[in-house]
Amino acid sequence: AALLEASSMDGSGPVRRALDIQIPLLAPTLFFLLVLNLTESFVGPDTYGIVDLTTEGGPNKATDVMVYRIVSEAFRGLNYSGAAAQSLVLIGLIMVFTFIQFRFVERRVHYK
Repeated sequence: AALLEASSMDGSGPVRRALDIQIPLLAPTLFFLLVLNLTESFVGPDTYGIVDLTTEGGPNKATDVMVYRIVSEAFRGLNYSGAAAQSLVLIGLIMVFTFIQFRFVERRVHYK
């Protein structure tokens, strides 16, 4: 609150206060949420259930996401080795995207 009051006394507008004060203070939390949401978008707890209940992969496999394909391959097709290989590829993709986020986004995050 003191930072916002000081910046308004210095004559900064609401946009400048948001860009220079509020967003840098929220940057560590925003970075954590970015990493968490990207990971959850790949392997969220509801990914398989939503796709299976609504479309079962959709027409021409339009909603066939990786998690749905892995679970279907393992438990419907009984191809455990194929599902295991696909899950390793999924883990690799998540690791690459997380590394990219830590490499390029975390440089702009300053912890105080």
